[in-house]
Amino acid sequence: MRRPAGSDSRIPVAAPAGGPRDPLGPVLAWCAALSALATAGVVALACGGGGDSPCGNGVVDPGEQCDDGNTDPNDDCDNNCLSNLPTLRVRWVFNRDAADQFDQDGCLDLGVSRVEVDIVHATDPTVAESASETCSLRQVTFLALPRGDYVVTLRPVDSDGALLTRAPIENLVTVREDVEAEFNIPYDQWARDYTGTLYFRLHWGQADVDCAAAVPPVVQQRLTLERDGTAVAQSTEQGTPLDGSAPGPCQSLAEPFPQSALSVPWGPYTLHVEGLDGAGDAQFAGDFDTFVGAGVSNPEMQFVVPSLAPDAGVPDAGPADAPVADAGGPDA
Repeated sequence: MRRPAGSDSRIPVAAPAGGPRDPLGPVLAWCAALSALATAGVVALACGGGGDSPCGNGVVDPGEQCDDGNTDPNDDCDNNCLSNLPTLRVRWVFNRDAADQFDQDGCLDLGVSRVEVDIVHATDPTVAESASETCSLRQVTFLALPRGDYVVTLRPVDSDGALLTRAPIENLVTVREDVEAEFNIPYDQWARDYTGTLYFRLHWGQADVDCAAAVPPVVQQRLTLERDGTAVAQSTEQGTPLDGSAPGPCQSLAEPFPQSALSVPWGPYTLHVEGLDGAGDAQFAGDFDTFVGAGVSNPEMQFVVPSLAPDAGVPDAGPADAPVADAGGPDA
């Protein structure tokens, strides 16, 4: 530090008026003066604080994430006092890939307001953290975790804080470096009985073949939507019973809206479809595993119903073809 020419380098210390002098008075005054200079940015050293302490002094000072008191850049705390400890990002999805063409259920459909997440180190239970995040954000992040295995517990709750699954969802996650763990909460883990809407369109023989273009043309359709051998006792919005009791008119692919069944108990189903010709005979038939998600925000399913005619140029859904005569090769 340069001082003006002719100035006195000493810092005056005023004696208290009256009474004996405190022997520590000059020292304390000197420290106070240095602290004032440090605050002004003139010097970087003060007595017992004032100014930024250097990284590596073993004390976590403001602006530092850690300070282990050494200069090893490859341990859990680097030379800039930034943490090298890993991060755990916990993500959640609901009923992902429950069936072909079904992506997942949403937070609003299931009534999930928040997701509470707890993590506990498997061998050191004193290392534990908790977080609660809005469901729609779909993730929560834990920073600078000691390496090891963690028991991660998820609790999807409604706006009143009530648990929506049969029990908290728990899994073991290994954290050695930054890791993202996705939890898929399946249909059978939810505690409430939801209803949903099934949307679908039927294609005859192959994709994009409509009722009238099918060979032979499909005049009526018969539908059976069942789970565990029990058919749904209701009809589509277009009037076709879903219990297979009677056929309904074939619904064209040109219709602006798909066929739909409202307020169906949610979950996995098998949809059996028959396409009938003008004489009422089945010319197309197929079974499709599907899933009715909670609520109305469900995907539009596309079902291609195979032909029952072996020579129709489309997949044959009927009995297996007759065995081919021995062509001279070895017996199977």
